[in-house]
Amino acid sequence: MKKILLLVFFFKCIFSISQNWEQKFSTQMLSIDSVIMEVQYSVEYMACKSWADQTLIKDTILLQIGANTSHSYCCNEKKYDVKIEEQLQKSGKRGSCFFPMRGAAIGEVYNNYPEKKLTVMTYMDVAGIYKHVEEIPDFSWKIGTGSKTINGYKCSNALCFFRGRYYEAWFTTEVPFKYGPWKFCGLPGLILELYDTSKEYTFTCVGIQSRANKHINYWERQYIESNREKTNKTQLRYLQYPGTFLMEHGIRIMCDGKFGSDNDKRLGYQANLIEKE
Repeated sequence: MKKILLLVFFFKCIFSISQNWEQKFSTQMLSIDSVIMEVQYSVEYMACKSWADQTLIKDTILLQIGANTSHSYCCNEKKYDVKIEEQLQKSGKRGSCFFPMRGAAIGEVYNNYPEKKLTVMTYMDVAGIYKHVEEIPDFSWKIGTGSKTINGYKCSNALCFFRGRYYEAWFTTEVPFKYGPWKFCGLPGLILELYDTSKEYTFTCVGIQSRANKHINYWERQYIESNREKTNKTQLRYLQYPGTFLMEHGIRIMCDGKFGSDNDKRLGYQANLIEKE
């Protein structure tokens, strides 16, 4: 029996989310590849290390794998993105989802689109969607001697240092795709588990499913052209000074009877971005 994890309920939910936003904006979708396989990961990360309760933010990542490209995105981020896009198309103005979405965005990544590059979109609430293109990273993976079984697959471990964090990945050659969640790639098999050694960011595969008659779509719409450094700096500012940031974009939020920059200390925090450098 093929050792494959099929969590039907979760995949129905995730497939519904993906299908809904792609159908709603179908005229803006550009098909760039055909989906061979979809992989679902649970992701947990520490949004701010200084929070007393060390609250972990939880989300789900959907990884779509095609013959030439892959596409990874966080489902909650996409939900808020779609909500604001709908408002923009109806009223001509972007709203804000600052309160329901407090954590730093992990982002949406197209691997090998364009060829040999990553296209990365970062949800920035009322400010729009920041987009940049970067080279596919060289993770300089060091294959370890560890082994364990994850969801019925025999896995080996690999280590790397990437943009300020040490990571350990567990991959299986039984699924011969070089991809993983977010930007991670380059191992001789699918990444099923990955975490930084401080366990501030963890990704765990919870479902794999073969797909047919589905496309990897690129959403053709207005983006803010950026670069990686500018995007990360903007995101840090948005989360550290939310009152000021939102007011600059025409949104006034009130907390304890105060508006605008008076809320920076009440609501802002030093975000723990996945990329530290």
